[in-house]
Amino acid sequence: MTAPGLAADAAVAWQRRSRDAAAPPAGRPLGPDHARAAALTGEHPGRAAAAPATIVLLQPPVGMFDTITRNIPLGLLAVARYLHPRYRVVIIDQRFADWRARLDAVLADPAAVVCAGFTVLTGTQIRFAVATARELRRRAPSIPIVFGGIHPTLLPEQTLAEPAVDYVVVGDGELAFRDLVEALAERRDPAALSGIAYRDAGGTPVVTPRREAFDVRAAPRLPYHLLDLPRYLGRSAQNHGEAFLVEGGRGCVHHCTFCFNSGFHRHTWRPFTVAAILDQITHLNRHHGVRGFFVVDDSFFIDRRRALDFAQALVDAGLGIEWCAEANLSDIQRLRDAEWRLLERSGLSWLSVGVESGSPRILKRLRKNVRIPQLLEFNRRIARFDIRVRYNFMTGYIWDDDASVGETIDLCLKLTAGTQRIMVQPLYISTPLPGTEYLGDAERHGFETPTTLAAWSEFDPFHIAGRLPWLGRRRALFEMLMYTSFFIDAKPAYHANDSPYGRVIRWLGRLYRPLARWRFRHRCSWLFFEKYYFRLAEWRLRRRYRAHHVR
Repeated sequence: MTAPGLAADAAVAWQRRSRDAAAPPAGRPLGPDHARAAALTGEHPGRAAAAPATIVLLQPPVGMFDTITRNIPLGLLAVARYLHPRYRVVIIDQRFADWRARLDAVLADPAAVVCAGFTVLTGTQIRFAVATARELRRRAPSIPIVFGGIHPTLLPEQTLAEPAVDYVVVGDGELAFRDLVEALAERRDPAALSGIAYRDAGGTPVVTPRREAFDVRAAPRLPYHLLDLPRYLGRSAQNHGEAFLVEGGRGCVHHCTFCFNSGFHRHTWRPFTVAAILDQITHLNRHHGVRGFFVVDDSFFIDRRRALDFAQALVDAGLGIEWCAEANLSDIQRLRDAEWRLLERSGLSWLSVGVESGSPRILKRLRKNVRIPQLLEFNRRIARFDIRVRYNFMTGYIWDDDASVGETIDLCLKLTAGTQRIMVQPLYISTPLPGTEYLGDAERHGFETPTTLAAWSEFDPFHIAGRLPWLGRRRALFEMLMYTSFFIDAKPAYHANDSPYGRVIRWLGRLYRPLARWRFRHRCSWLFFEKYYFRLAEWRLRRRYRAHHVR
C-alpha cells in the first residue's frame, strides 16, 4: 500500500476510534475517556455542538533562574499572534502565584477549550510542564494537550511517550500550531498537517514532515495585550535594569557542537527587519513605559549593515532606551571605532559574547570560531566605550584537563581584571543536549542518554555533574568553578533584580568578590559554602513551587 493509502487508513481508524469512544453505553453518564474523545471529535451527547472558543497557553517555571529574572513568555506570544481573532487566547504564566486561580477559571467550562499548549525547554521546565499536563488530564480529560518548543521538536516521539501529551508541534510554532488549532476546532483529523507529531490509532507516534522555514519578515507585531505587562516590570533584568525581550532573528549559521541551533534551525539564520524590531521597541516604550530591551537573536551582528542601520534608526527615533544583544566575536571584532560610537549612542549597553573556553585545543573541538589573541584585543578596544560585555564560558568538557582548565581560569581573570564593565557568565558545566553533536561525543565517552521525557527534566547546570562519567573525582573542581564564578566580578550588581533576594545577592557579591577571585584562581574548594548557599536557595524555591504547583 502507498504512503497516502496508509495515512488515509490511519485517519479513518482515528476517527472511528474517537467516535466509538465518544459514545457511552445507553443510560450511562459520559465518563472521562468518552468525554476526552468527544472533545476531539466535537460530539457531546446531551448538548448541542458548539464551536470551542478558548485556547490556553502555559508558561511553566524554569526553576532557580526565576529568582533572578522573569522575562515575558516570548514563545507563547509568537504562536498567539497567528491565531484567529474568534478565539479567546489565555496566557497563564506559572511563575506567578495566581496561575492556578486563572487556570481554574478556564476549566470552569472545559468543553469551550480547544486545546492547552505548553512551551518546553530541556531541564527542570519539563518537570513543571508534565506535572501540570497530568493535572489537566485528570481534571479535564476532554482537553487536547500540545507540547512545543526546542525539546519536543528535537525529541517528538519521546515526548509523545508521556500519556498526558496528545500532540507535539515540531519546529517554528506559529503556523503549525495555528493549523492544529483549526483542525481541532473544526473536528478535522490533524494527521494531514505538516510540522506536528501525534499517536495513530494503534498508539504509535507519527511525525509529519516539517513545514518550510517560517518567514519571520512577514510576522505581525506580537499581541502584548494578552499579558499583564506591568507584572514583568522590574523582573525582566536580562543583564541590567529592564530588558524586555524583543525578536531580532532566529537561528545561527555557525556550527558549534554544543548548541541546539544545529538540530532546530539547521544552520540557517532568519533576521527580522529593522523596521519590525523598531516597531516592537517603540510600541513597548510609548505604550508601556519600557526603557530596556534584549534583542533575541543568536546572530544579531552577522549582518553588519543591518546592525548599524538598527542603531541609526534608534538614534533617529530619539527614544532614549537601552538595549543589549548577543554577538559572535568574529562578527563584532570587524567593527570600527566610529561604528562602536554609533552603537553606543543608540543605547547599546550590553553585549553577550560566546567564548566557551580559554583553551585553543578545546575551542577547536567545539568548532568555536574564537582566537584568544583577537579576544584580548577586542577586550582592550571595547573598554573605550560605555558598553558592558558578558563573556560566556563553560567547563567540564569531555576533553578538559588540568592545562585547559588553567587556561580558562586565567583568561576569565584576565578579561575581568580592574573593570566593572567586563564580566563572565558563571562557568556552567557543559551539558549534552538533544540535537547536538556534543551529545554524540558524550555517548562515546560513556554518557547514558535519557530515554524518557521525565529523565531529561533533571538536566540543569546545578545537577548535571553526577551524570557525566568523565568528570570522576574532578566533579568537585568543576562545581567549585561554577558556583564561585558567580562572584568573581560585578555580576551580582547587574544581574539581580530589585526583589529582596536580588538585593541580598548584590550585597554578598560586593563583599565576597576579592576572596572569590582568590578561590577561583587557586581552585580552592575548601569550605565550599557557595554551593550550600545555592542549595538553600533552591530548597526554598522548591517549597514555594510545591505550594503553588502540587495538588
